[in-house]
Amino acid sequence: MKPSKYNFIFEYEKNILIYNALSGGFAIIEPEVKKALSSEKDLEEFINKEKNKKIYKELKKGKFIVDFDELKYINFIYNSLKFEKKGLGLTIAPTMNCNFACEYCYELRKKVFMDKEVKNSIVDFVKQNINEINYLSVSWYGGEPLLDLKTIKELSKEFIKLCQSNNIKYTASIVTNGYLLNSKVAKELKNLEIKTVQITIDGPKKIHDKRRPLINGKGSFETIINNIKGAKEYFEHISIRINIDKTNEGKIIELLKYLKNEGLTEENCSPYLAFVDVSTEVCRDIEINCIDIKNRSEYMIERVKEAYEEGINIIKYPTPMYSQCGAVKPNSFVIDPEGYMYKCWHEVGIKALAIGNIKGNEKNKNFDRYLKWNTFNPLNYKECKNCKFLPLCMGGCPDKTLFKYNGIQEEGCTMYKYNLEEMLKMHLKAKLKKGFLPIPVK
Repeated sequence: MKPSKYNFIFEYEKNILIYNALSGGFAIIEPEVKKALSSEKDLEEFINKEKNKKIYKELKKGKFIVDFDELKYINFIYNSLKFEKKGLGLTIAPTMNCNFACEYCYELRKKVFMDKEVKNSIVDFVKQNINEINYLSVSWYGGEPLLDLKTIKELSKEFIKLCQSNNIKYTASIVTNGYLLNSKVAKELKNLEIKTVQITIDGPKKIHDKRRPLINGKGSFETIINNIKGAKEYFEHISIRINIDKTNEGKIIELLKYLKNEGLTEENCSPYLAFVDVSTEVCRDIEINCIDIKNRSEYMIERVKEAYEEGINIIKYPTPMYSQCGAVKPNSFVIDPEGYMYKCWHEVGIKALAIGNIKGNEKNKNFDRYLKWNTFNPLNYKECKNCKFLPLCMGGCPDKTLFKYNGIQEEGCTMYKYNLEEMLKMHLKAKLKKGFLPIPVK
């Protein structure tokens, strides 16, 4: 038995806390336990004392101590989740057209809508796989997917019918700018079993309307806010994504306070902070406004604390992410309006990066690229293999590692590398306020 290499021990308000990245376990410990976890010799002496048997069991349960090769364990869990064939994941962009002209977005706004041949090919593709899966997961994307609500309706009905007749679980979500998501549309989406929604708001009205205007230049903020209010009763959860860069970083708390006053930070609505990033070569000119990883980490700590003081909890508990990104799973695909298939939604619309086309026999046209995605494993990189934060990051964004950086770069690492202790302290503070405690190991 040995102490886990993924233990993080720190002090907070006279308590000794321990967090384990392998399990996500979080506990209060006594000084004697801290000493026991400092070496295998100290641990052995601690375990051999009869009075410590109960504590030993708790430490083992939380993987604070282990009797196995942790890297092999991570590799096993990662591959088990990656290569399981029980599910089929489809991200479908019915159109790349958009009604917005976001200043940081360079997605190709082609006024192409999915034709009958592509729709039929998608349905046929699901039929071909239906006997091999237990669940079908669909995410609607774009462009702005609600510009082609007709396709969403047609395909959703086909998917639901197929899943019901084959006893397959069906889940669906949508990423939308929210402008067309009025109560009538929300009700229709609910009837199509779309349960979760992601909508972006980039700041208070003045800033949002500058960053995310309609194509005609008019603002979109008020319509989106009103739509969320009217739509939230129809969905299990609405995530409000706030894109951050150097041009709006100072206005995020103002936005969060506004959302709270409008009742959009509780129940089934929750805002979360994201950072504008350079995902493709066509958007290199926005890089000057992007915030680097170290400053992102500091920014998150500051905003989390400020938001907490305003009664808004945007703290995300650091949990192991073994399943990683759908792009590296063999049974996960992104499909554009013309039927081109991709592994990552950053690539949608860039035909040279497609792995094939859903129509006919063109599904594995770019097999080498398909293999690069599906053989990605963070343990192939020594930087990840030797990193204490591996279970929280798993190599970061595969697109960056495989194609943007051609290897591991600091900018692709998790922010927890720089702010884990502070984020855990804030999480604990919020839990203590609600009367919850981390598991005591004493």
